[in-house]
Amino acid sequence: MLGINSPCQSPIIEPDAVKAIKVWENRRRREKRICLWFEQESYLVVLADRGDYILPWTAYPVERPHSQRKLQKEYDGCCRNKDQKD
Repeated sequence: MLGINSPCQSPIIEPDAVKAIKVWENRRRREKRICLWFEQESYLVVLADRGDYILPWTAYPVERPHSQRKLQKEYDGCCRNKDQKD
């Protein structure tokens, strides 16, 4: 039954972990992407937003400090733009 937790079930993403996931949208060419960066795990998941549905696009470890800085900069820029629109 949905909505009932038993001792053998656990959520896919623990509530405390949600704070550690950085989520933002970006555009690559004309495609809208949703980025999920699990910073503590150094792992990025990218989803393709197709309007009516979302496709898993790619996922990979983000191991290089330069790549981590680049993602942080993209995330900060997206959040800054979102705050200006609100």
